[in-house]
Amino acid sequence: SGILVPVFASTFWGGDLIIRKLYMARFRYPRKATISQLTDTVVEVRIPKTKGFDYNPGQYMKIAIPALSVFEWHPISISSSPYQQHVTLHIRKRGTWTKKLHQLAGRIDEVEILLEGPYGSLGVDLTSDRYSMVMLLSGGIGVTPMQSIAHQLMYEHEWGERELKKLWFIWTARDPEVMENMDVVTDYRQSIASATATTITNPDFMGSLNGSSHHRGDTNSPINSDASTAFMAGNVLTSLPCSNTTDQELEMDLPMDEFF
Repeated sequence: SGILVPVFASTFWGGDLIIRKLYMARFRYPRKATISQLTDTVVEVRIPKTKGFDYNPGQYMKIAIPALSVFEWHPISISSSPYQQHVTLHIRKRGTWTKKLHQLAGRIDEVEILLEGPYGSLGVDLTSDRYSMVMLLSGGIGVTPMQSIAHQLMYEHEWGERELKKLWFIWTARDPEVMENMDVVTDYRQSIASATATTITNPDFMGSLNGSSHHRGDTNSPINSDASTAFMAGNVLTSLPCSNTTDQELEMDLPMDEFF
């Protein structure tokens, strides 16, 4: 019976490997992705969201880029929200693999990609309507899961799927260029520009980061999604730093150890 233990263990391990590396990577998920240099330090990977590509905000995928190495897999947080048409990953240039990916994104705009997952779950129940006030804090490229959560919360609020009274989005980063190009800023900057009214169904709803109140219209008026989005987005934009020092310049003065 002792010999059966390693046999069963090998069988289960082999089955798991086949599911993750063969079925998920080769058949379940898309094989192509577009890549671009979002900034001098960040690469954006955009994958079409096909049928069966299900995930929750805050989860991560393991990815491999065969053009770099088919054996080297990295866990990357999903920065998009489940309702969006594309799955996006934002990867910061830090170590050997990420530097090669950044260089690759400067030469070509489409790559073959292998995916497995999604993995992980939030430690707080944000999938239900238990919480109507949420504070999201992140630093640097760690904004990616927070961006995914923020997109989903605001989407659910705009479509009346949850009551969201307040959403604080606090983000610190050394590179202002990264902050100016992430979806959580660019998408809602457009919402501010297009918002023409500020009436919302819930008079207690405020997207305030600094505690200031906004104009409240007739509570019986239909919800204006652009306006409610603009409430929160306006405060996100005001949190951008004034410094124009790039991340690359800061790294020369404050070098960090590589972790990839």
